[in-house]
Order: sequence, then structure tokens, then C-alpha cells
Amino acid sequence: MLASCRSVTDLVAAYARGERIKLLFFWGHNPERDGGVGAGCLSQWWPSPFMVDGVVFATAEHYMMWRKAHPVR
Repeated sequence: MLASCRSVTDLVAAYARGERIKLLFFWGHNPERDGGVGAGCLSQWWPSPFMVDGVVFATAEHYMMWRKAHPVR
């Protein structure tokens, strides 16, 4: 049986029972062919602009790289 887990507790229990776990690995950042939102929106490169401290970031990846360059003091 292919387990579809919705929590860490479910995942641990399914793994302990020896069930096959359905995983979603890293995904591309492109929209679905019909233009809709699919699993691609889980990518850090998905275009979803937001602002932090007055700086606008196009994607979560841009923000992550900016934070790496500006360590917390």
C-alpha cells in the first residue's frame, strides 16, 4: 500500500509498518500547462513577490540569498 501522510506522526507510523511512502521531491517552478497553480508553487523559485524591511524580493530564493549575505548580528 502506498501511504499518503498528512503529518509527521502519520509518516513515522507508516514507515514503522513498512509501507511505501509517497514523496514529492524538489519540483520545477513552472505553472501548469493550463496556467494554473500546481506543485511548482512549492519551489523557492516560484514568482511570488513580497517585501521585508522595505526590500522587495521576487521569490523566496532571492530572499534566502539576501539573508545569507546579511547575517544576523
